[in-house]
Amino acid sequence: MAHVKRVLSDDFRAWKGEATKRKVERGWTNRDLALRAGLSLSQVNNYMAGSYPNDYPKEPIERALGMR
Repeated sequence: MAHVKRVLSDDFRAWKGEATKRKVERGWTNRDLALRAGLSLSQVNNYMAGSYPNDYPKEPIERALGMR
């Protein structure tokens, strides 16, 4: 079965850019972010890649990064 690449919206790209900037400023890896957000590493990896099926991880990630 062929893998279908999702087209990421401009809003998501902007959000990811800000989240990544804040993560780098803190010196965090996705594992560190997952621990602080109370999520699994795979949830953070998949959400940040734009391949998570819904927006459940967004709020905990934003809270951990001080975006909320």
